[in-house]
Amino acid sequence: THAFFKGLLFLGSGSVIHALHGDPDEGRRQDMRFMGGLRKHLPVTSLTFYIGALAISGIPPLAGFFSKDEILAEAFTSGNYFVWVLGILAAFMTAFYMFRLIYMTFFGKSRVVPEATHHLHESPAAMTTPLIILAALAIVGGWVGIPGYNAFHAYLGPVFGTAAGGGEAHASTALLWVLA
Repeated sequence: THAFFKGLLFLGSGSVIHALHGDPDEGRRQDMRFMGGLRKHLPVTSLTFYIGALAISGIPPLAGFFSKDEILAEAFTSGNYFVWVLGILAAFMTAFYMFRLIYMTFFGKSRVVPEATHHLHESPAAMTTPLIILAALAIVGGWVGIPGYNAFHAYLGPVFGTAAGGGEAHASTALLWVLA
């Protein structure tokens, strides 16, 4: 799941940099302080980037929710409460900086220099198609590992000697959903 939304975010960043290509100062093209208001110029990039930000923030039912859920549930059920608290704090910090990034890049008043404003455009299909595919995977990719049954664990169970159906459960499925 991590690969879906992290790849989406990296490619989305590249799409934003591509859109700002007209800026003669290459350093500004990668500095969020010189962005803002790009949503109307980059509708596909902004929507897919938003999906990636929601996923990495662990918002249900996106893929990142299920991967964070596995880590947090394992920490809690194995008695590592300090690690669980650190994981919860890290999840909140991730959500904070991702939505700060979204606001500074795609919303608010444009801070794009005038020389680059008339060059702003959505990326070509060669860039937006992978963004759309990764956004779709960031939406549905986590459902193969729902609490109580993990299809990846079940598939790899014979290789690693774990029980078919997701391995030994340390807690009830209901507790796993609550912890997630």
